[in-house]
Amino acid sequence: MNKMDGYLSYYENLEFYYKTYKSSHLGKEYEQLQKQEAELIKSITEEKNLVLLQALYHYLVWNGFFSAGGSFLGASEDIIELRTEKAIAIACGSGCCRNFACHFKNLANRIGNNSLRVVGTKYKEKRDTGSGIEGLQEKINKESFHHPKNIFSLFFPNHTEVLDLTHISQPRLLDPFNFGVHTVLNERTLLKKKQMIDFGMGMVIDYNMDSEVRNQIIKNGESLEKEFSKRKLEPLPIKERKVIYQQAIDLCNEKRDLLEEYKRQMNPVYQNIKEEAKIYQKMGF
Repeated sequence: MNKMDGYLSYYENLEFYYKTYKSSHLGKEYEQLQKQEAELIKSITEEKNLVLLQALYHYLVWNGFFSAGGSFLGASEDIIELRTEKAIAIACGSGCCRNFACHFKNLANRIGNNSLRVVGTKYKEKRDTGSGIEGLQEKINKESFHHPKNIFSLFFPNHTEVLDLTHISQPRLLDPFNFGVHTVLNERTLLKKKQMIDFGMGMVIDYNMDSEVRNQIIKNGESLEKEFSKRKLEPLPIKERKVIYQQAIDLCNEKRDLLEEYKRQMNPVYQNIKEEAKIYQKMGF
């Protein structure tokens, strides 16, 4: 069995659980909540610049606006998530890259960016992150923020991001967890500096893809991975990201009363989702 077949087998084993969850009260309630989160972002800005939207999203999550209790802890060991709904962890107050990627993609698609794919990634070189940007309130359990070093780490991604295919000739990799932005260049890179972009990983943690997209990944996944993984990644300089992040902060400050009212009114909804998600997590969903 090759890697893509393994992903598909995992997906099919959980498909029944996903359909059951989506038709449940929790599934419908969380679906409605994500609509309201997208509407909140749209009320902050009418722009559809995806990098600005990612900055807004990053700021809102880390400052607790989309979480129960109004606080958020990244990379906690006791993340409340469902195998068939990774995004729900954000509402429960803790999460890491896989939760951010799924959640951001869902909201961005609702706002009008429908060319996004969740993918697994692995870099051979150190990446710039959003750390050091003024206005962040990141709280991370660093003891749990590591990846196991074993034979599987050689063949599978260790990170999850969002691939923006709006402009297919020059896609972008967005990292909502770290507020990272990389342009995937047409220029090729040396094999020893090869980056990993794994389409199959997205398939098993992002069930919000239609069957046509899933079938394309199954059919073309390996060739797509080879194509993308041989191309260079150009990061958006941290200086430019700081400017965009400050723009997001300014927009949020202009709507501070709206944001605080949203947090106050919606907290009971987030708390209820958190308690229900705990139950579903224990049942294996």
